[in-house]
Amino acid sequence: MESVCSEVSRVLKKDKYFVMIIGSNTNQTGGIRLESKMIESCKKHNLTLVKSILKPIKGMRNTMKDEYILFFRRGYDK
Repeated sequence: MESVCSEVSRVLKKDKYFVMIIGSNTNQTGGIRLESKMIESCKKHNLTLVKSILKPIKGMRNTMKDEYILFFRRGYDK
């Protein structure tokens, strides 16, 4: 995830957006919230979370209950 954020930050133009959809399967990740880890990683690489949408998943309730649609914007370099 760290390398994805780094590469997106490198190629994304300033003030442009990056959208990621990520499932919330904590059973396979040992309780780690992947959406939280992605937000932290993106923040380190100058990508600011603009909006987060929580969407229930239908049909896969035994594995994943929800998915997150995360909207990031690349800011100006410091």
